[in-house]
Amino acid sequence: MSRISPGCSELMGTATPRRYRVRYKYVREEAVARLTDQAVLADFAKNDSDQGVRKEAVAKLTDQAVLADFAKNDKDQGVRKEAVARLTDQVVLADIAKNDSDQGVRKKGVARLTDQAVLADFAKNDKDQA
Repeated sequence: MSRISPGCSELMGTATPRRYRVRYKYVREEAVARLTDQAVLADFAKNDSDQGVRKEAVAKLTDQAVLADFAKNDKDQGVRKEAVARLTDQVVLADIAKNDSDQGVRKKGVARLTDQAVLADFAKNDKDQA
């Protein structure tokens, strides 16, 4: 029985076994983690099909406007949480903490807030109950 590497099986048109796809995913995440080009990272964060790769790319982004876009609009709550963890804009964080559909993302937004008046408002009026 011959062993076919994942790349070779793709070239030959045969299905790649699941164990290779899983390893390949982690290699891709590691490669993205080592990237520094912000445009390339933003492209991976926006277009990659794998949520783990997209989260890794968002974790490396520094542009606050790009991060705000991911925090507000990405379909995956894990990617949104990662973007919120990198945000510093208090207005954007307050908006996310108030309006995101996922409680975990809202909680992450509140954790990043520093404005005492805004925090007091959340403590008094947030829609989530303990």
